[in-house]
Amino acid sequence: MLKSALISLLLLLLVVGGVTAQTLPGTVTLAVEAGFDGRFREFEWMPVIIRASNDGDDITGRLVVRPETTDAITNAFSTPINLPSGARQLVFLYITARSFATQIRVELINDEGIVVAAQPASIRSIQPQDRLYVVLTQSTAGSVDLTGAKLGNYDAYQANWAVSDLPERAPALDSVDMILFTDVDSGAISTAQRQALTDWITAGGHLVVTGGANWQGTAAGLTDLLPLVPEGTTTLDDLTPLADWLGVSDSEARSLRAQTVISTGTLVEGARTLLATDDGTPLLVRRRLGAGTVDYLTADPNTQPLRNWGNLSDLWFTMLTSTGATPGWSHGFRDWEQAANAVEILPGYDPLPDILPLCAFLLGYIALIGPINYFVLNRINRREWAWITIPAFILVFSVASYVLGFNLRGNEATLNRLAVVQSWSDVERARVDGLVGLLSPRRGQYSLSVESDETLRPIPRPLQPGSLVARNVQTSVDIRQGEQFRAADFTVDASFIAGFHLSGMIEAPPFSGRVSFAYDDTIPGQQIVRGSVRNNGDTPLNDPVILARGQTFRLNGPLAPGDVETFDLTLPGEGVSSPSPYIPSIANPYLQFRTSFSSNATEQSVIDILGSERYDINYIRRGVRSDSVEDQTNFRQQLLLSSLVDDSFQSTGRGDKVYLAGWIDSAPLPVELEGANWNSQSSTVYLVELAAEFVPPTREVTIPAERFTWAVRDYNGIGAVAPIELNMQPGEEVTFRFTPLPDAVLDTVNELWIIARDLNVGGRRVPISLWDWKNGEWELFEVSREGYNVEDFERFLGPQNAVEMRLVADEIGGFLRIGQIGVTQTGTFAPN
Repeated sequence: MLKSALISLLLLLLVVGGVTAQTLPGTVTLAVEAGFDGRFREFEWMPVIIRASNDGDDITGRLVVRPETTDAITNAFSTPINLPSGARQLVFLYITARSFATQIRVELINDEGIVVAAQPASIRSIQPQDRLYVVLTQSTAGSVDLTGAKLGNYDAYQANWAVSDLPERAPALDSVDMILFTDVDSGAISTAQRQALTDWITAGGHLVVTGGANWQGTAAGLTDLLPLVPEGTTTLDDLTPLADWLGVSDSEARSLRAQTVISTGTLVEGARTLLATDDGTPLLVRRRLGAGTVDYLTADPNTQPLRNWGNLSDLWFTMLTSTGATPGWSHGFRDWEQAANAVEILPGYDPLPDILPLCAFLLGYIALIGPINYFVLNRINRREWAWITIPAFILVFSVASYVLGFNLRGNEATLNRLAVVQSWSDVERARVDGLVGLLSPRRGQYSLSVESDETLRPIPRPLQPGSLVARNVQTSVDIRQGEQFRAADFTVDASFIAGFHLSGMIEAPPFSGRVSFAYDDTIPGQQIVRGSVRNNGDTPLNDPVILARGQTFRLNGPLAPGDVETFDLTLPGEGVSSPSPYIPSIANPYLQFRTSFSSNATEQSVIDILGSERYDINYIRRGVRSDSVEDQTNFRQQLLLSSLVDDSFQSTGRGDKVYLAGWIDSAPLPVELEGANWNSQSSTVYLVELAAEFVPPTREVTIPAERFTWAVRDYNGIGAVAPIELNMQPGEEVTFRFTPLPDAVLDTVNELWIIARDLNVGGRRVPISLWDWKNGEWELFEVSREGYNVEDFERFLGPQNAVEMRLVADEIGGFLRIGQIGVTQTGTFAPN
């Protein structure tokens, strides 16, 4: 027992890199800012900004956050530092933590393993449905407050940064919902920071930039991203068009009747003017970039009359919730348990030897040392030699079994490489989220590294027993960050799988296509999609499928190099509204209690990509059901997609976008493994957005409920609610905002309907209130199963034709259950 304890202590000392308890006198000081002003999301990358100063001798070493000194940090994270005498440096370190983390400790450890300096920093996790904003400003008036833009009864948090605080790696911003640049010198942004910001937007981020008197400095480093290139300024007598757009009362709009300076310029191709003055001068312009959004507000919200305007939070909320829908696969891995299960499956690989050769080996061993040995010795009348022959046979067979087992295991490690590539029609870079499972043939020490633009870490999950090929949870891996991320000198036991997660950007894949949307002349609101896809590369895309709103089209066979395939789709027009912004369904166990599982977290996109014949609804319980390579491959692909896709509230979130999905047996991100030769099995799913063309019809059309997004404006209750399978208890009330998709905003609305399906109130009508934007009050309507045609509806249309709807459980006896609520609009688009 004592010997075992000493060995464990020695291994622990080796793991922490020989760090000693000795600390040198304080010639080095560290100032640490962790997360987003101390806030972070569980298992998401967060930046740690370290400002180091040295008033003593030159020091080289590394800055470290490690599990031994920081609770809820599952791995060590470190970055090198060279700190000459008198130096002052700003260093970024990127880490992840569990939700119960409250503090981290950053240490500077020199090359001799001595802790030279240490500094703690407080951190606190936020809920998945909370909003997180970052504001960069140098305004003497202070920061702009975005925290009023929150969803329902969830919170909103804000970090106030200087330009130097902006991370140089895009995954460090994945937790952020919106970034605002206002009255700040963005020209100070480095090339790496600008690329990280661009990649974050491309993958679904929301950037807001403001103009005003200091428009030049604010736009200096962001011109290529903006929907309007500012060129000068003009002075307006008031900003009441902004108040009219937001639907505030005349008394609230009166405070905007003061002169203000706004920036003017030229709209870039594809930009949309959301709000303008009566003479057409833009006030708010929007641009789509990849899956993300860039808004340009030509006024400065930190100057009068906006600074003290009480409705500024309504502006931020409107901008946040009107960007459109996002697919359920757009937000990276969400179910780490399924991700870890996926890297455990190596189709065709059997961790155990065949049973028949093993039995033959054992039978031969027993026969040789038993009856054969006795028969031979008895035949030559030398039975006493058994004292020599039996030990000799045991030794020979022991050596033979060791050599045989060694050869059966082989000398190569095996990497199971899985990846998801997302690309968009208007950008030249694609986002990659990958998994790597390392299967070791025997106990060994390895180092795994990726290229400079990528991040790497162990899959964030605890050890779960019961798997045939056991997982090796890497709780002591040192993730070393410099020019590249490297998991250094970690140990993997024989037949264990060490799982890692990596993310980065690559050139857009060689798959492209175009689609056009038209309206069916016979069915109001129904759309027809016609398009084509092309493989411009040299590798076939397997199992290709076209994904649209509520519809799929599976191509006949692989999309071979040079092939062009055409397709026609009729969109059903009978789906549900999409949540906007994205709401992670698996993060709220209370919601699973309140509603059925199907509305909370469906896997419709998994079914659509795999095909219903390959999708197994009971895959979690059944596991791999056969030894065939095909079944194992299907199971691995389903686990990969299920770990990524979160089609919350019965919506796939595809909106007015069309995608090409398919598989390739290769990995898009290169990795390097030190410690053994290696081979790999690879599988990558590509999710490619196709360029879309919308030609507005000249006749009247209907915008169905599925072409709206929804957000919870206010909620008095517990947990979360949605306009799908709504279940409210006594005392609860909720306000939803329904906003048409960007390409579904009518120029003239002629009709507004409230829809309510699957009611629990028998023949009675459901009291539903709509917000009167003009008079600033709620108006009650009695809605039946057939819906309600709203008269004098113009006053119920807010920004972007948004409609706010309130339901109060007590108004119908305290218990409210509705399968779906929403709105539809009929009208015409603006002529081209």
